[in-house]
Amino acid sequence: MNRRDFLRFAAGASVLPGAMLSTAGVAWATVPADARYRDLLVLIELKGGNDGLNTLVPYATPTYYTLRPKLAIARDQVVQLSDTAGLHPALEPLLPLWKSRELAVLQGVGYP
Repeated sequence: MNRRDFLRFAAGASVLPGAMLSTAGVAWATVPADARYRDLLVLIELKGGNDGLNTLVPYATPTYYTLRPKLAIARDQVVQLSDTAGLHPALEPLLPLWKSRELAVLQGVGYP
């Protein structure tokens, strides 16, 4: 599964719970039947073509707009998660998971 398909899947999972993917090997997040698995952490690291600064947008940082005049996501289009950061508008379907505290975003380190 490539990054784009994963992001579509993750966004769609909040909209269509219970729908089935035809792709083999995809794990669905469900309520675990066994109490041993109720506290579960899944980490996903996107490398390569993902633009981290336009995925988790530092919209309150003027430098973001200064250094990315053609790439920056407009402040009024950012899906705000906090007073300083938000998601790319295409990731808006993830907002209900954020609000219900089922989604956390850990910003990676290593921007050039």
